[in-house]
Amino acid sequence: MNYQTFSIKDAIIFIIDTGSISLSENFSWKLKRIFEVLRETISYICLTNSNLEEVCILLVNTLNSSKCDEEIASTYTFIPMGLVSTDMVKQLDCLLSSDDFVSTILQKTGGFGNVSLVQLFRKCNKLFNFCKSYKKKTIIFLTPTYDHFKNFTNESFLELKVIAKDLEEGKISVNIIVIDNNSISGNLTWNKIGARVDFCDNLDNLPLILKLKCSRTKCHRNISLYLTNNFKIEVDLYNIVDIKSIPKGFHIDAATNQVIQRNQVYKLDKGDEMFHNYDDVLSDSLSSDDVLSDNEYKSQDIPMKMKFYGKVFDFTNDEIAKIREIAPRGIQILGFRKIEEFKLDYIYSVALFVSAIEKKYRDKRIFFSLYNSCVNKNVFAVGRYVLKSNFSPQLVALIPTNKSQEGFFKYKGFYLFKMPFKENIRRLVEIDTNCKTNLCNATNFFVNKLTSNFTPLQYEDPMLERHYQAIEALALDKKITEMKDLPHNLS
Repeated sequence: MNYQTFSIKDAIIFIIDTGSISLSENFSWKLKRIFEVLRETISYICLTNSNLEEVCILLVNTLNSSKCDEEIASTYTFIPMGLVSTDMVKQLDCLLSSDDFVSTILQKTGGFGNVSLVQLFRKCNKLFNFCKSYKKKTIIFLTPTYDHFKNFTNESFLELKVIAKDLEEGKISVNIIVIDNNSISGNLTWNKIGARVDFCDNLDNLPLILKLKCSRTKCHRNISLYLTNNFKIEVDLYNIVDIKSIPKGFHIDAATNQVIQRNQVYKLDKGDEMFHNYDDVLSDSLSSDDVLSDNEYKSQDIPMKMKFYGKVFDFTNDEIAKIREIAPRGIQILGFRKIEEFKLDYIYSVALFVSAIEKKYRDKRIFFSLYNSCVNKNVFAVGRYVLKSNFSPQLVALIPTNKSQEGFFKYKGFYLFKMPFKENIRRLVEIDTNCKTNLCNATNFFVNKLTSNFTPLQYEDPMLERHYQAIEALALDKKITEMKDLPHNLS
C-alpha cells in the first residue's frame, strides 16, 4: 500500500528531447543553449524558493534507459526528482563545461530511440503522485519542431487522451515549448490533449518563458475593489515574476496570459442600463479551492458554544464573523492623485499586480474603464487594502501600467504598492550638534574603555566571587540575599 505525505512544495519535470534531430549539426548548439537556460532557471529557483520546489530532468528519445525507469524505453533520468540544490547545478555545469557537448550527451544516452508519449506522461503522473502530494505540478517538454504524432494510430491517440485527462484531473499543467517557429501543423495536435504550446524561435526569450512557467503567480483570488457599495467589482492579485528597475510588462503564467489577452464581446441587456450580468456564466466561475473568497466565514448557520466564566453562550457563524471582523475585506478606493505626486520612498513592500477576472465580464469592463481613465488622466488611486476581514487595513497605491512600456508580455492593470500610514513614519527632530565639553570627555572615556587592549586579567570569576561573598556573609552574620553580583566592566 502506498502512503501519500502532505507537501506544500511545487514540483517541475523538465523533459528534453535529445533525439537525432536535437543532436544534429544544425540544432546541437540550440540544445546546448537549452541546457544553459535550464541551469540558469534551476539556479534562480535554488536562490529564491527556499526548499519549496522539487525538480526532475528527463532526457527522451534515447537508447539507454535509467535503472529507475526501465519500464519506459528511450527515457533517461538525468536528474531524479528532488529538492532544488547546488548539486543539480553542478551536474549541469559538468555537462556544459565538457570539451565535446554532443559526445558527452551520447555517452549518457547511448544513442537514439523513440519514446512512447503514453508511457512518458504516465510516468510523469506517477512521479507527481507517488508518496507525496505536491501543491503545484508542472511538466515542461522542450523539443525541436517535428510531428510527434506522425506514426500515431487512433487507438494510441485515444490512450494518450485518457492519460491527458488523468493529468488534468490531477491539476498537472502540461507545457510544450517548441524551439522554432510555428512551421509544422502537427504541433497543434498538442492542443487536442490539453497541452499549452509555446513557439520559441529566439532562444533569448527562453529564460523568460521558463520563468513564467516555473513561478507561482496568482496569490489571491476574488478580492473586492470598490468605491461604494454600488461600485464594487472583484479582481485577482498576482505576484510579479520579473521585477526590473524599468518594468517591462507583467509576467504571469501561460494560462493566465491566454485569459487576459483574449478579446471579449460585451452585450447590453435591455433591462439593465449598465451591462449584462452573465449570471449563467458566473455561476461556475468560482472553484472549490477559493479559500479567500468573500464568503470566507459564511457556512451553515450552526450555533457554536463558548464557555465564559462558567457560563455557556451560543454564537452563530455570522456573530463569530462580526466579532473577528476588523474592516471589510477588499480594496477600497479613497481617492486619486497625480502620478507626479507619488515618490519612491512611499513604497513599503514588493509590488503586486491587480488584474480583472476573465469570466466576470461586467467586472472586467468596469475594471478596464477605471484603468483607461487613470492612464488618460495620468493619475493613480489611493486605497485601503484588507486581505481578510480580521486583518489590519493597509494603505496602498494602485499605479496603472504605462502603455509605452515594452516587454515580452503586456498587461493592463495596476501595480499595488503598500504605503505607510501617518503613524508608521517617524519624524526626526533636529539634533543640536554643539555638545558641551564635559559630555565629550565622558563620551571619550566611555569609548576608550570599550576599545581598550584586551587581557583576561580584566575579568574576575563570578562563581568564585560569589563563594567569597557567601563566606563573608556567614562571618558577618548577613543575609545571603544582600549579596550583589560584581559588575563585569573593563578595568
